[in-house]
Amino acid sequence: MTNVFAMTAGAVKTHRSAGAMVVEAVRGAVAPSGAAQDVSYAPRRFPENQNSPPLLMDDPAVKLSDLRFAVEREQATNLVDLLFRRVGAGWTRDMASQAAPVAARIMGETLGWDEARVAAEIAAYRAHLARQHAFPGPAA
Repeated sequence: MTNVFAMTAGAVKTHRSAGAMVVEAVRGAVAPSGAAQDVSYAPRRFPENQNSPPLLMDDPAVKLSDLRFAVEREQATNLVDLLFRRVGAGWTRDMASQAAPVAARIMGETLGWDEARVAAEIAAYRAHLARQHAFPGPAA
């Protein structure tokens, strides 16, 4: 058998058969942490919380409680990750640029950030918008 532990991430991501080989090799070396269960490919839904205010006034789909859930349960680690990858608010018309300070404060409360870290996350988010999406920033 080939040494599956020497494979690169590219090989595993590109070839499902390589991924299956890695699973088999790991299965023999590491005890499972829980009972086997079927993999669900259904989209994840946030817990229903109608009492939570929306992050964006023009798009009530993303609630403030969704932000907290994503930080606490989905390991969101920075504002870009939270708004684009976890809750999708970054894909709105203004790319959540005006809501970024609110989201950063919620992350900060949840993760114990100080004001300097909150400000740094907001600045990094806006820099990401400018660099990756040529977005000029929030409207004045």
